[in-house]
Amino acid sequence: MVSPVLNEPYWPGGFMVSQAPGALSFDTGTIANAGTVDLTLQGGLVLSRAAGTTAAAAGVKNTGNGTVGSITAGAAVQIGVYTLIATAATTFDVVDPDGVNLGTATAGTGFTSQELNLTVTAGGTAFVAGDTFTINVPGANYASYTGAADLPATAILYGLETIPASGSKVVTVVSRNAEVNKAELQWDAAIVNATSAAAVQTAALGELLTKGIVAR
Repeated sequence: MVSPVLNEPYWPGGFMVSQAPGALSFDTGTIANAGTVDLTLQGGLVLSRAAGTTAAAAGVKNTGNGTVGSITAGAAVQIGVYTLIATAATTFDVVDPDGVNLGTATAGTGFTSQELNLTVTAGGTAFVAGDTFTINVPGANYASYTGAADLPATAILYGLETIPASGSKVVTVVSRNAEVNKAELQWDAAIVNATSAAAVQTAALGELLTKGIVAR
């Protein structure tokens, strides 16, 4: 008699080797599904931040009529509202949702950080100190990592999840300070089927390392 083949499922967190005390290694986030059928994602799937942020909104009392554009999310982007506050005609403090000053954005020069990248463009009327812009980073903040240059690997899905068609779901992710089993990580089909899969995966593991996630 031939014994049946048994397939063990991927258990939640089964890819993990160690974690920080308590829940320090974990966050919750939202994954959206724009498709017309439910989307099932395996635990251990390598994730990036979701593409896109809303456009910058100028303060209603602004004197200057310049703009803020070329907005992209960095590896450590947070969900919430970022604020740009003019300190002079061509300089702005960039403040994250936690109130942390990320540095100075200078008009005409691209501003880059681990959280947000953008460019301030001066208009016909100069900015004055106190002019502001706000940039809202939406709640659907994770997506399957595909190797896109501007969307680095930043977390790992903790357990099996089904995202409803044309909907979204709050999920648990491993986002920092953990050791994981490299052989048990899951990858988007776009990477698995790519001729450069090994190189893309190596790059992703390097990006996760910057978050304190070590693949063994």
